Formats: sequence, C-alpha cells, structure tokens
Amino acid sequence: MSGRNKFSELRKKFLNDPERGVERREEVEALGRAYEALVALHELREAAGATQADVAHDLGVSQPYVAKLEKRGDMSLTTLSSYLAALGGRLEVRAIFTEHPEDNVALALPAKVGSATSKGSHSGK
Repeated sequence: MSGRNKFSELRKKFLNDPERGVERREEVEALGRAYEALVALHELREAAGATQADVAHDLGVSQPYVAKLEKRGDMSLTTLSSYLAALGGRLEVRAIFTEHPEDNVALALPAKVGSATSKGSHSGK
C-alpha cells in the first residue's frame, strides 16, 4: 500500500490543519446537520396530501414513473423542479462561495413548460 493514505489519517490531517482546521470542522459539522435535515421526496408529497397518481397527472407521466423518481438518488434539476411544482412548491438553488460570501447568489432555474409549473394543485390538500 505504498503511496496511499488511510482515509482516517487524511481526515485527521485535514481537520487539524493549523490554518483552516477550525473552519473545516465547522463545515463538516454543518454538512452533517444538513444531511440530517434531508427529507425524502415521498415525504414531501405525503405532507402535501398528494398521491403518486396526483403528481403523475400533473407531470403528464405514469404513476410508476413517479414511484421511480421518488426512489432515485440522482435526477436533473429540471425534473426535481417539476416534481416540486406539482406539489405547489419551487426549487431554489444557491451558489455559495465560502471564501467570498459577498459573491453568493441564487441561481435561476428555467421552469419546465407544462402543466406542473402552473398547477400546483396539491398544495395544502
């Protein structure tokens, strides 16, 4: 295993860096809190009082397709934005620059043309 480091050793070195160690530890802790706050798509749908069939109708797709979407670990921002629009919500994306927070910016996402972007009929159902 020459030339390789154990992940635990790299992590320790990364977090104990005298120049940025505290900042890095705070970033790691913040990421951990963010992951704890993640909500699954099906939980959002259920909270909105919508069924997979409702969302499928708004998106113009089949119910099995919505079931697959909810299980996916990766999807396009357009797909996620359309899914949220079907629930009456919207997706916001921000670019965060830790070295230059004054440059942080919200990114505009083009809305997918279709019924889901204008309906949002299942919000508060």
